[in-house]
Amino acid sequence: MAEIMRNQIADYLNTGSILAPSWALMGVGFNTLDENPAAQTKSVVYINDAAETSSIKSYKPAFPFDTDLISDEAAIEKLYDIGRNEKTGALAQVEYVRVELFKAGSGANLYKARKFTVSVEVASLAGKGGETVKVTGNLNNVGSFVDGEFNTVTKVFTAYAGALSEVVIGVSAGVTDEAVVAIYPFAAAADYHYVYKSAADVPLPVFDADLTAGWTTLVNGASLAGLTSGHEIVVALVTDAGNLCKGVSNVGTVVLGA
Repeated sequence: MAEIMRNQIADYLNTGSILAPSWALMGVGFNTLDENPAAQTKSVVYINDAAETSSIKSYKPAFPFDTDLISDEAAIEKLYDIGRNEKTGALAQVEYVRVELFKAGSGANLYKARKFTVSVEVASLAGKGGETVKVTGNLNNVGSFVDGEFNTVTKVFTAYAGALSEVVIGVSAGVTDEAVVAIYPFAAAADYHYVYKSAADVPLPVFDADLTAGWTTLVNGASLAGLTSGHEIVVALVTDAGNLCKGVSNVGTVVLGA
């Protein structure tokens, strides 16, 4: 029985952009970087039972981090910049890859990995006299992770076939009582289109789910009326034929124009 050591999990932060990723190793300067899946449960007591029956309804992953502020470490500088400049919304979101070096992939230098979109919650920039400044906080999960492989030499992430494509949305106020949703990728590929759903709680769809019922076609940047401020909104990438889900966005919050 082989024990898995912490150095057999490698973490990378995208310090570039979605269009031109630059993956920086989260190593030197990081004292801790953990994964808390944070399963969300639902409990019910059936009439023939005296005890509760619990089930897992969703997850709310977070990755708490504790780093020493080292200026020439790109990943740490990225986290510091978000906290230092008090960035919010999409400006505080980054891509993060967690690589399982103990699980070989399909070729040389390839290992199984998951790519997350996370919002960076910087809780503290602190240090006592004579000590190194520390940057601490959480990487809070946004939407569903993408399963795939990561090449530790070329630093390229490749999604598995059948994995949901990543869609990123930002929601802003439009004209009176309307919201505007901006989507990346900006345009759906040929034979695909975007749909959306908004409610108090929107369960994320799974790969190949039929999103014909309850979902509405969405044009990138269009103003949407009839939504409720504060409700969730999710955008999915679906096939033109059959409305089968191939990608899903982070969960946005509806903001209406006054």
